[in-house]
Amino acid sequence: MLTIQKIFPAPLYNFLEYTYDAQVEQTILDCGAGGNFPKLALFANHGFETYGIEISEECIQNAENFAKKNDFSLNITKGDTIKYKQY
Repeated sequence: MLTIQKIFPAPLYNFLEYTYDAQVEQTILDCGAGGNFPKLALFANHGFETYGIEISEECIQNAENFAKKNDFSLNITKGDTIKYKQY
């Protein structure tokens, strides 16, 4: 298992624990998924199949660099989630 030296926000760990307790499929989608320390990395580190949507090319590139450095894939696609918002 990959070891990432990053502390993520507590709710992410709570959600991760919930997924193990609920025994749900280990696939996750994150909106706004890019950045220097993408939150999807926590789930990839725990064996999840990860997918993300990000509007910023720079943030996607930063996330891809992080994933490459840590030898995993995050599957982040450029997109704007606001376009799909329904009221």
